[in-house]
Amino acid sequence: MRLHYVIGQLLLTAVVSGCGKDPRIDAMNRQVSASEAKIAELQKSVSELKHDLEEEKSTNATQGRLIFDLITREDHSVATLIPGEDQYSRLACGIGIITVKILKVDQIASGSKITVEFINPLSVNMAGLLFTAKYGRNEEGTKYPDQKSQLSKEISLASELRASSATIASFLLDGVPPDKLDYINLSGATEKGVRAFR
Repeated sequence: MRLHYVIGQLLLTAVVSGCGKDPRIDAMNRQVSASEAKIAELQKSVSELKHDLEEEKSTNATQGRLIFDLITREDHSVATLIPGEDQYSRLACGIGIITVKILKVDQIASGSKITVEFINPLSVNMAGLLFTAKYGRNEEGTKYPDQKSQLSKEISLASELRASSATIASFLLDGVPPDKLDYINLSGATEKGVRAFR
C-alpha cells in the first residue's frame, strides 16, 4: 500500500509539473491578461465619456439660460397672451412698461372678443392706447405660431389707463373664433396722450 501511495504522489507531481509547462495554458494566461487590460482601458474610456457628457450638458444648460435671459431681460416690445393662461405679460409703450393679461375670450360672429386687464404702474394717466395685435393658431403639435395663417389688426383703445391702476378693456379680432385662437401678440404700443396723475 505504501508503495502505491508513493507511486501515486510521483504521478500527481509529474502531472502537475507537466500542466505548468503546457504552452497552451501560458497562451491562455496571456489572453486573459490582455483581455483584462482591454477591459480596464474600456472602463477608463467610459468614465471619461460620462465626464465629457456631464460637462457638455452643464454647458448647454448654462448657454440656454444665458440666451433666455438675453432675450427677455430688456425686450418687452411684444406681449404674448395665451387664452386660458392666467398670467401677466409686460408691454413697452412710449413712456414706460405696462402689464396686460387676458380675462376672457368670447365668440363674436366669426371672430373673437378679447377682454383684457391692463395695469399701468406709471405716475401718469394714458388717454387710450394704440397697438398691433397678431394672432392665430400654432403650428400643429407645437407652441410656435403658424406664420402662414397669422392675422394682424391695428387696435385703438379708447379706455383711459389710469396711473397706478388696473383698467379692463376689450377689442375684437376678426376671422378666428375662440376655439382656434392659440395666441395673441401685442406690439408697437403707443399711448394716445398722457396727463399727470392727481
